[in-house]
Amino acid sequence: MSSSPSSKLIDFASDHEDEDSPLGHHHHHHHHHVVRNPIAQHHPFNDTTNDYADSNVIIEDGSSNDGQNGNGSDAHAGSSSLLRVVSVPMMIGMCFFSVSGGPYGMEGLFSSAPPLIVLISFVLLPWVWSLCLSFVTIELSLLYPEDGGSPIWISQAFRPLMQAHPFSLNNEEAKSSNSSSSTHSSTVSSSSSPSISSSSPLLSSTHLPSASSTSSMTFSRKKFHASNFISFVYTFVYWCVYQLDGALYPIIILQYVAQIASAYGISDTITSASGMTWQGWLVCLVVVSLVTAFNLTGAAIVGGASIVLGILTMSPFVCVVILAFVRGYINSSSWGIWTSMEGSDDMNLGLFISMVVWNAIGWEDVATVAGEVANPARTFSRALPLAVVLDTLSNLVPLAIGFCVHPVQDDWQEGYFGQIAQILGGAPLATILSLGGIISNLGLLNSDMCASSRVLFWWAKTDMLPSKVSNLLGKLYFKRHVPVFSVLFNSAIVLCLVWIPFDLLLEFDVVAMSLCYLIVFISFVRLRFVDADAHRDFKLPGSKWVSIIYVLPPTALLLLQLIYASSTAWICAGGLVGLSIVMFLLNWKLNNRLPHHHKA
Repeated sequence: MSSSPSSKLIDFASDHEDEDSPLGHHHHHHHHHVVRNPIAQHHPFNDTTNDYADSNVIIEDGSSNDGQNGNGSDAHAGSSSLLRVVSVPMMIGMCFFSVSGGPYGMEGLFSSAPPLIVLISFVLLPWVWSLCLSFVTIELSLLYPEDGGSPIWISQAFRPLMQAHPFSLNNEEAKSSNSSSSTHSSTVSSSSSPSISSSSPLLSSTHLPSASSTSSMTFSRKKFHASNFISFVYTFVYWCVYQLDGALYPIIILQYVAQIASAYGISDTITSASGMTWQGWLVCLVVVSLVTAFNLTGAAIVGGASIVLGILTMSPFVCVVILAFVRGYINSSSWGIWTSMEGSDDMNLGLFISMVVWNAIGWEDVATVAGEVANPARTFSRALPLAVVLDTLSNLVPLAIGFCVHPVQDDWQEGYFGQIAQILGGAPLATILSLGGIISNLGLLNSDMCASSRVLFWWAKTDMLPSKVSNLLGKLYFKRHVPVFSVLFNSAIVLCLVWIPFDLLLEFDVVAMSLCYLIVFISFVRLRFVDADAHRDFKLPGSKWVSIIYVLPPTALLLLQLIYASSTAWICAGGLVGLSIVMFLLNWKLNNRLPHHHKA
């Protein structure tokens, strides 16, 4: 657990550089060791006048904890002013809801492809997608253990090559740093606080940027780097994808509420074939308000809620599986049902790939709270592989058992698990399963809002947005260290987007997310080249050239998805990219300045 908020003093005052020290400025007469914020310092959009860009973290308390002093990766995490509270079980729960949230909505796989193809896809998907993306997430989250996720990776991958990695030093700089450090006190002390040894990972010189290798940012009306443009466009599109995702879940919850109402003969006034109704929007308001309340309490509550919601989500499927065995639906002929290629002539490959991709995206979402993870190296490396196994089994087993109960492909459409529950347990089990669908989408929205608010929070700490907007969205609620205005702003956007037709939202979302993933994979490979010598607490084995092989399978799947995407989805995604470009140019014009890099 992280130390109490009162034990640390976050000083965002501007710092004066000490040119004689390779580690930056030292307040000798106050006996404080000052550590720069390396992520903020090296981001291409940082302004030397920005409060966040030159922030210092003054360690006033020497107490150690797993979240900050447990391993090497936390050495560069000390600059974060967020509490490190997310544990392994919490991260597994957040992964579960960041990806699929259970098999709800996956019934249409059987009507779009033969059972054997569905089976093969579930066997191959962890290897060609889930594990690849989760391992990329682990490596890059530990390389940049800050809240924000993939936008940080992109900004660092495409930064000007003369900028050093924030947490790397060459050998000569390391020697110089160690030599300089040895001339000062080996402890960090104050009259009221215990000491921290100079060998503490948080203060280790091998993880601190040297003054000679760092760069500051200024602004010019004449020059700019492509990294600024790429980072802005990606971050804007990526954040918009989160909002599109978030708008889908309240709409799906409305459908489950309508199912329960119709099952008990209650007239449905909240849904309409023509689109959203005001009654339905009020239900969405209640749902979004509930999830917003969860998020305002902090990442620990979000993670804990994900565990509870995950158990409640999968409980009805446990009943379905048990009843299927008890009532004899699983027998020697079941394997023949699964290996059937019936319907191969009418296979809708485009729809099938879209559904597979849609239900497998989201593994990188947990990186958005990397700055709030306790003992990141241990938590990420354990939680994500376990989450891959859990996600695969939680989808495969209910689908396999359910299809054995009713092996008629054409009947399997979205929401058909309710009929399977009706066959096995009558109306009570069908109602419980519909309630499980509501809980699943609450969990999905809960995780989505947590991730999107951290992306917006990181965005506010850069100079991508106007200063007044950045100051508002970058504020933290002190007790919980929650980006409160980022959470509230995202909630408002979601409530506006629920008026868009569901099918358009879904198509738009999948294509835009696929484009984002392509940039993520390119960034992963590029970081292996430009930061080849950077310290990594987790690294996929092999040389930098081998990294290309790692991302080939998921990239191929994404390209297939994009090939079969509809023209409407492409037009919407293209419009979103175009809007991001306009936003970039507008921000440039309003500020009458353009970021560029220069040596400090």
